[in-house]
Amino acid sequence: MDMQRIKGEVIATYNFLDATLVHLSCPRCDGEFTLYFHAWGEPYLKNIVSKLHPELKGRIDDTLFNEINDRVWPEYIDIYEN
Repeated sequence: MDMQRIKGEVIATYNFLDATLVHLSCPRCDGEFTLYFHAWGEPYLKNIVSKLHPELKGRIDDTLFNEINDRVWPEYIDIYEN
């Protein structure tokens, strides 16, 4: 099931604060699969950082937020720099 030639049928979607899981069924082989998406909103990440570093609460600007986000997912830095 590659989600292009064979579209999976969504059995369920589970939304969490920092990720989404999609439970799929393949109509061709009757197999079941789960897709995991890393995702979080800016308020969620700022709240977590503020709990770890209370001195930053209310002072996380866009530059600092982007730096934090890059450190959380360093393998994706090249995607945004090109």
